Amino acid sequence: MGDFPRWRRLIRCWWPRTGKAPDLATLALMQLEPYTSDNPLRFQVGGEPVFVPADLATPFGQVFHELATNAVRHGALSRPTGTVDLNWSLRTRNDEQVLTVVWKENGGQPSKRPKATGFGTALIEKGIPNATVSREFGSDGMVCTIELPLPSIATAAADDRHGFLSRHASWWSRTISSS
Repeated sequence: MGDFPRWRRLIRCWWPRTGKAPDLATLALMQLEPYTSDNPLRFQVGGEPVFVPADLATPFGQVFHELATNAVRHGALSRPTGTVDLNWSLRTRNDEQVLTVVWKENGGQPSKRPKATGFGTALIEKGIPNATVSREFGSDGMVCTIELPLPSIATAAADDRHGFLSRHASWWSRTISSS
């Protein structure tokens, strides 16, 4: 259902032009777009502008893909009214930028911690270098929280001098919302 290489094409296109990987919103929206064809409002994606360093863009793309496919098979997106909120924020802790990403499923079937763990669980929990990942399983769906330190160049003010990435992310967001 998902287009797994989609994030790879995005990075290949962006990297030569800008010298950096895309912002987190664009990366997330591109990865989640195949799951919005029936109803784009099933995903609410947002947060402050953050440019993902190239070495984290691929792992984030893979984790977003895995979370989405799990939501389709077992979680909120397995039900017609289920939704996913994907939000992130930056804060400073010990003079270091810390990114917190929260994937929250709503309106899905009750979720339980898997009895057996496989590649998908390992990817989600250990796929993003230096990240701390927690997953909570509840009656309304799963919540996955990813927290990791980022270099200061990952903030939008430092990276997007010409506004290219921000303009493109806004266009992409409007394109998905209107489909």
